Amino acid sequence: MGAPAAGTGGGWLRRRPAGTVKRVVSEAEAEKLTVLDPERLSFVVTPGAVVSGATAILRVLRRRFPRLRGQHPWEWCYTTDDLDTAVGSVLGQSDALLVTGNGDSPLVRTALARAARSGLRVREVTSLDRLRPQDVDGATITVLHTPAPELTGGAPDHGPDHREEGTGRDVSRVLDGLGPTGHIWRTVRSTPLPSDFKGSPLISNA
Repeated sequence: MGAPAAGTGGGWLRRRPAGTVKRVVSEAEAEKLTVLDPERLSFVVTPGAVVSGATAILRVLRRRFPRLRGQHPWEWCYTTDDLDTAVGSVLGQSDALLVTGNGDSPLVRTALARAARSGLRVREVTSLDRLRPQDVDGATITVLHTPAPELTGGAPDHGPDHREEGTGRDVSRVLDGLGPTGHIWRTVRSTPLPSDFKGSPLISNA
């Protein structure tokens, strides 16, 4: 259940369990799902799937199949959901997103997808000479640096597509030089807790 986000290391089961296995990656597919015996239907959340999307699918399945069984929320993978939440909260307070470096990662893809949906201004700054005045015209600017994987050998890459690895740090220094700035490090981490936890109200995926 749920689709693994690209590059997260998640994916479908390589070893098929006994019985029939069906993939459900959307609420629409959950509405159309047919099974031979609704009394023996179980689910597993795909590692790397966004939990908020998986719970929407699960809501449909539980309505259609009340005897549905599956993983306890403690066993779900929240890494991608935490990443999506952190990126969304940062971009929601930003006037622009500057992307530096030549790497690729779930963070990059999540940020670009979020920015596209919200209409946030995005600029790819591969070197300082590409930084424009309008790129730094904002109260809050997010700089996303994506270093490329280290080369295992051979000559250094100086081709036309090569980007300097220090661009992200250089852009931050340029912003520092334009006036008083503040740098914020934001993280989101979901941690399973025991059912008898005595603390502040929590969000529950029961």
